[in-house]
Amino acid sequence: MLLPKYHIIYLFHSDSRDNEKGVIMSTAIKLEGTRYNTYVTNLDKNKKNTNSSKSILKQTINWFDETNKEDATKYLSALTQPKDDNDLLSSFLNLKDIVSPVYKDRFETGKTLNGQAKLSFITDKDTFIFECQSTVSSMKKINRSHAIGTQHTPAQERLIEAEKQLSMAKSKVSIAQKADGRAKENVTKNSISAAIAAAKLAISAEAAEAATAAAAEAATALSAATAATATASGILGAATVAESAAAAALGVATADVAAATAALATAAASNAIPGWDFGPSEAATAAAAAWLATATATEVAAAGVATAATAAESAALTAESAAGAVEETAVTASGLATVAAEAASAKLAVATSKSAVAGVKLEEAIATKTKTERELTAAQSVEGAAQREYDAAKAAYPQVSQVAGTLSLHDLLNSLS
Repeated sequence: MLLPKYHIIYLFHSDSRDNEKGVIMSTAIKLEGTRYNTYVTNLDKNKKNTNSSKSILKQTINWFDETNKEDATKYLSALTQPKDDNDLLSSFLNLKDIVSPVYKDRFETGKTLNGQAKLSFITDKDTFIFECQSTVSSMKKINRSHAIGTQHTPAQERLIEAEKQLSMAKSKVSIAQKADGRAKENVTKNSISAAIAAAKLAISAEAAEAATAAAAEAATALSAATAATATASGILGAATVAESAAAAALGVATADVAAATAALATAAASNAIPGWDFGPSEAATAAAAAWLATATATEVAAAGVATAATAAESAALTAESAAGAVEETAVTASGLATVAAEAASAKLAVATSKSAVAGVKLEEAIATKTKTERELTAAQSVEGAAQREYDAAKAAYPQVSQVAGTLSLHDLLNSLS
């Protein structure tokens, strides 16, 4: 059979005896509708026409008293073959209105994943599900547009306006909640960034302080090494002068020895007169011998001084070389320490800048969060006022017959939004 183009009917049926055994057997019967393919699932292969109003009424006959059975038949017929979505919803609500109170909880409403209204009621054997073609939001828009061209009473106008204001208020609350959520996330994110930046700043500051201290120590060591080199150079200079003086004195002493030796030889030669034990130059020979002895002693002393001066000069030269090497090492160390201190200072400057930026961003995030919290509070306050006005308007609106279904349909669409 051809199904109505506005809805889909599903039938879920189970045999209690199979359920007791934990076994579910099913068969699927495919029905072609004018716009949809509809599946009716039925465990009982012998059951026919499960989507007909008579079949449904047969299972629900005891749900209605005698005075409502005729209306129930009419609403079930409209439910299985509605003119449109509103007719489907109204028929469902009208059935629920006239059913015995004990069965009202068998009627359930909900939404599909695509946003259409889904209606169902559960009998002792089956679950019947009906789906609208249009989404709930589009149906609300259609109903509102139809209401615009309709002359409403003041109570109706108040209810319509209250509903509109409440919908707007709820939308603003939703927007404010999302904005507040984003603001809170941003505060958390920037708090973490600020903490990381502060930690890096502390590390950079400590590193810069250590590098600066190391550079100062290296500079002190360089100054000491330079002073030591200067002292060594001074000692070397004095030793060189002393060595030169000693060498000169030795030269003079050596020359004096040579002169004394020559004088002694001359005196000895002139004193050699044959046949005479003592010549006239005996005094000169004695004087020359005394001179030679003194000159020789002086030469020996001068040689000792010259040797000591040469050793002192050599030691001073070695000390100066060592001091120069230490100074060169100190120069290199001081240069490296200075470069390290400059690099550490540069990193500290960058870390300081980043920490400052992170602090500013955190302050901005906190300010934004404070603003979104105020806006959310204000939106919730407006929503509360709109809700109270809507409740008051709804309470003041005269209840209409469920046959017309106007107010119930209105409320149902709102409940499914």
